[in-house]
Amino acid sequence: ILPGKHYGVPSRHEEATDASEPPALMVPHPWTRSVNSILFLPDDFANPDLAGQGIACEYDTRCLIRFTVQEVSGVLQGACYRLSRPDQPGGGGNFVGPIASAVGPDGAIYIGSIWDSGWQGGTNTGSIERLVPDSKMPNGIREIRSTPEGFEITFFQPIRDKSAMCAAATWSVQGYTRHWNGSYATPDAERYSLSPRGLTLSDDCMRVNVRVEPLKAGFVYEIGIHESVAAEEGLWPAEGFYSMKAVP
Repeated sequence: ILPGKHYGVPSRHEEATDASEPPALMVPHPWTRSVNSILFLPDDFANPDLAGQGIACEYDTRCLIRFTVQEVSGVLQGACYRLSRPDQPGGGGNFVGPIASAVGPDGAIYIGSIWDSGWQGGTNTGSIERLVPDSKMPNGIREIRSTPEGFEITFFQPIRDKSAMCAAATWSVQGYTRHWNGSYATPDAERYSLSPRGLTLSDDCMRVNVRVEPLKAGFVYEIGIHESVAAEEGLWPAEGFYSMKAVP
């Protein structure tokens, strides 16, 4: 979803509009290439760490992404993360092409997939997967929220290596935006790197505050943990993308 005057890429067959409100979440491309159905998990979801969060179906790379929202000065914005691993073989233990989703009355998540559709020219096979939630997540980034100084990153479980998580070299923060120019895959624009400083870990070792500047409205911020630290801690996901509509 692109920032700017339209909610997305306008149709060639519709009247031009002057909508000035960008979307709450700008999902980066080609990190995803075809996001379809979205849903919000109920507040009484069996896994409390995911209750209230959103899930979206990514068709091209056969995976699910997860997203969270935050209200800043009356504006909704938020971040997106991986929920399942992308680019895995279709079928068997993985989705074949997720395009539809729902939470059933049994509390399970149902994902509808298609395969080889060829946009009505293929064999049009498909499947429905039922995902039964566990009550506990493996450790990884649970949520990214913006603060007046930068970002607060919350994890599913406590961090073991406090010194590594508070080291500036552990973190990578980059910002960029997009100015739609009429092509399907408009490239990133105005990309810049931010130097983390003043990192602090909460007493329960589950939240890290990362101070960075300058932050810019209308930019997406790619926030990642160095792969060696992520591997040592067993963190997945170890990256997220925050859509900064309004700077706190």
